[in-house]
Amino acid sequence: MPGVDAAWAEQVCGRWGACGVMTVNAGEVIGFLLVAPPDLLPAGSDFAVGASRDAAVLITGWVAEPHRRHGVGKQLVRSAAAFAVRRSIRALEAFGSTVATTNGTRATVLLPVGWLTAVGFEVSRPHPITPRLRMELRSTARWRFELSSVIGRLAGLVARPAPPEPASYEPARFDSDRAGVPTQGSHGI
Repeated sequence: MPGVDAAWAEQVCGRWGACGVMTVNAGEVIGFLLVAPPDLLPAGSDFAVGASRDAAVLITGWVAEPHRRHGVGKQLVRSAAAFAVRRSIRALEAFGSTVATTNGTRATVLLPVGWLTAVGFEVSRPHPITPRLRMELRSTARWRFELSSVIGRLAGLVARPAPPEPASYEPARFDSDRAGVPTQGSHGI
């Protein structure tokens, strides 16, 4: 893909933060997704045309062959979604490919539409070869907000017990006639 190089990645990292997510197993990178906001997409990128301004664009990705079909890609998408939510991004978008590709050694530019839909994307602009897909993040993040809201309401329903009264100590009073025997009502030890 033209323009996807170290200089572009440094520019995105400097202006937006990390430009993707990756997973490592035993010190070896076994998968990654490259993500950026539309205004920071690589120069000359077809992704910038038609990308929504409220979304980050999933540019490309890859999972090593032995780790495919084990949930690594789905975890990468979840990580990218969490990353985007922290930056107040409303959605992830991707341009998928309906053309089958087999390349186990490096990333292909467009991810397969079947895989994108399997991990939660929905087609937002149909196209016979390169449809645009979108994953709304508010539904992903909404349950966290709703859960914290419910917990807050429940906490308001439960009355907190009053703090315990401090323990008191009353020194024993001794009757001088009885030589050291505590009087009634005293707390001698």
